[in-house]
Amino acid sequence: MLPNFIIPGPPKSGTTTLRILLGRHHDIYMPDREIGFFNNDENYDQGLKWYEKFFDKWNGEKAVGEKTPSYFFHPKTPARIKKCLPDAKIIFIFRNPVDRSYSHYWHDVRKAEIKESFEGVIKKEIKGEIQDFKRRYLEISTYIIHLKRWERYFSKSQMFFLTLEGLNKEKLREVLKFLEVDENFDFGKLKKYNIGGAPRSRTLSKLSQHRFIKKIPYLSDFINRVINMRRGEYPAMKQGTRIYLLDYFKEYNKELERFTGIDLKMWEK
Repeated sequence: MLPNFIIPGPPKSGTTTLRILLGRHHDIYMPDREIGFFNNDENYDQGLKWYEKFFDKWNGEKAVGEKTPSYFFHPKTPARIKKCLPDAKIIFIFRNPVDRSYSHYWHDVRKAEIKESFEGVIKKEIKGEIQDFKRRYLEISTYIIHLKRWERYFSKSQMFFLTLEGLNKEKLREVLKFLEVDENFDFGKLKKYNIGGAPRSRTLSKLSQHRFIKKIPYLSDFINRVINMRRGEYPAMKQGTRIYLLDYFKEYNKELERFTGIDLKMWEK
């Protein structure tokens, strides 16, 4: 079985939260891991048979999906998905780009992949001195630029847009309608997962996707709370940096607002 919907990111914007919540639904199946098929040349070259193995636990669910956050900004991904899954539905979840950029930075710090200050990194990026695209935190957060690439391959009718800040039960029902599954499903308590950290236990993460567990939302919620306990919050962003970035993203956000139809006033502070 191949997926009929994709959550491509962007990173640190709530894709894990969305996967966990959708995974509770009895008619939705999503693997618990990020596959990285369409954005990785080595994986992609192994073909769809290799990709299909990640969905071998499918048990007749109507909606089958996967989420890999780095699909969003990888230049080859939209064309590859269109070629392999032409009718796929694409769900984008966005987060205030200032917060997303900062969260992404601290994610890399925690992985010991970067030691420089956030201000130092973004200054280098603005000067064009960051070679590794995965470290271009601001460029990844200019969502509209990447969305225009996706628009070349997918119609608006195949896309669904939401924000982490606006994620609630009403919005989830809209997602279910988009996926053409039972809209009256009770998600139980909503909680945001892995916004600033990584799952502690892959075993528990797999358990949370078991069909029996999925039928008991509160048990699933408890397991995911254990999985996603954080290792402490990161320090607040410097106020001057925040003011600068709010202005930096202002015009990009206005264009995104026009494209998606989402009111993004909550991102102005």
